[in-house]
Amino acid sequence: MPDTKLNMRVVTIEEALEDLGRNPRPFITINRERHPGDIPLPSRLLLERLRERGVADLLIVPTTLVELDAHLPLCRDREKFIAGELVLIMVTKLHTTPERDVGGQDVEGLEKNARDGLYVTVAMATERLRACADFSEHRKMAAEARRGEIFERLQPLLGDVSARNCFAEGQKRIEDWYPGPTAYRTMKSAYVSIVELLRRGVAPLAVETEQMDLVRTARAVYAKAEEFLKAQHVMSGMLRELMEDDAFKKATPVEQHDMQAAFLRKHALAQHQDLAHNKQGGPLLPQLMSAAATMDINPAWVFSNVLFYKCELDCAMQLGRAERGVSAILGPEHSKRLKRFMAQADEAEGKTDVDAETEAAWRLRDLALGVKTRAGWEEFFANAESDGREFCITKTQ
Repeated sequence: MPDTKLNMRVVTIEEALEDLGRNPRPFITINRERHPGDIPLPSRLLLERLRERGVADLLIVPTTLVELDAHLPLCRDREKFIAGELVLIMVTKLHTTPERDVGGQDVEGLEKNARDGLYVTVAMATERLRACADFSEHRKMAAEARRGEIFERLQPLLGDVSARNCFAEGQKRIEDWYPGPTAYRTMKSAYVSIVELLRRGVAPLAVETEQMDLVRTARAVYAKAEEFLKAQHVMSGMLRELMEDDAFKKATPVEQHDMQAAFLRKHALAQHQDLAHNKQGGPLLPQLMSAAATMDINPAWVFSNVLFYKCELDCAMQLGRAERGVSAILGPEHSKRLKRFMAQADEAEGKTDVDAETEAAWRLRDLALGVKTRAGWEEFFANAESDGREFCITKTQ
């Protein structure tokens, strides 16, 4: 067994859920129908990363798909489980939130962050797509006419959210996201930078595909934020009903705590897994890495299946800020994870068949190299390792 200083226990799914209800944390499950004998151990790398994330007691849960589905829907990892692979599941609780007013409440907090990120993403993507269209047709069409064409292309990706309204609202927020120049100059700069790329030989289709995918992912993040918050409010309402029950009011504080804990064990875990994890067809880690930078939001706040990469996604969000000229901070853990992901990306350079983690590492490395040179990052990492403080990062190239 690898020397990870982790206490690993093999337990049933029922025992795991009872334990996780008291202490939510990652656990590993495996299809015991594919492994009726010895249970394979997690890789040394995975165990080291779990330990870094503060996991000292790792639960390994051999179970069947039927047993697992009865408690925690697997969503995207379903096929991996069926094939007999180890599947890491992140578990957190839905927390109590204040009761919402009926009608007319302002959008705030997480929902506002996700909405504004969608708006700005659509506005900037529209200008980049406009540059591609003008370049490909060898003519510069009037901006409003060309944007109208692009809105029609973007609308299927946005569902019931208007592409035209997203663009208009994004324009209003650009100066907050890109301090210094006017919104007009920022959008013009986005247009010109794409034209320069295309003149250097970058294929318009590659840029268009990237921007369309970014808009699709931004819409998914916003939709998941709405869904996640709705789940929180539903769970909070159910908890309030429990606390208003006569039996609860008459119970001692210790009994009340036990009643709340039992309620959460029964309801919250499955609901959180179902609502806060991405379903089949949702964004992959590389897509969320790019969205973190452009939307100024950490997708792990609402997509619990990527909680394992919360720190790396934080790095992408901070690098996106630095790229826009906004103050950005990297703490000691951020620096450590960013250095590791950049090294992982370099080691996989030139490979064609890589997993989602490695592709995400490529994207994070490219974001970093857009802010500092390699030499600049080497100096930064050396200072961060020796000092152990938070450091402000700014774009230096």
